[in-house]
Amino acid sequence: MAMAALVVLSLLLLPTGEAQERRPVEAHPHGLPFESPLALSPAAYEFFHPTVREGVVAGVFVGAAVVVLAALGLAYAVARRRVGVAQGDAEAASAPKSNA
Repeated sequence: MAMAALVVLSLLLLPTGEAQERRPVEAHPHGLPFESPLALSPAAYEFFHPTVREGVVAGVFVGAAVVVLAALGLAYAVARRRVGVAQGDAEAASAPKSNA
């Protein structure tokens, strides 16, 4: 039993010793900011740089917020009408009166 635990422990510690032998990341930066612009196609450059189309992104979020608020308002109005009808409120059951 102790031998099995020793084998498992040694197998778990082997990868950590290897990781320390690698070069530091600061000496060899990687990732999209460090890529040459020539390596990316124009479509890929536009995809990874959303500032080109930030107005479209803002419009999507504003539109989604308006839809959510409209749905909440509609749900509130329907719920109020149902409560009014259940309590026998004649004003809630009828159509709204016009002031014109």
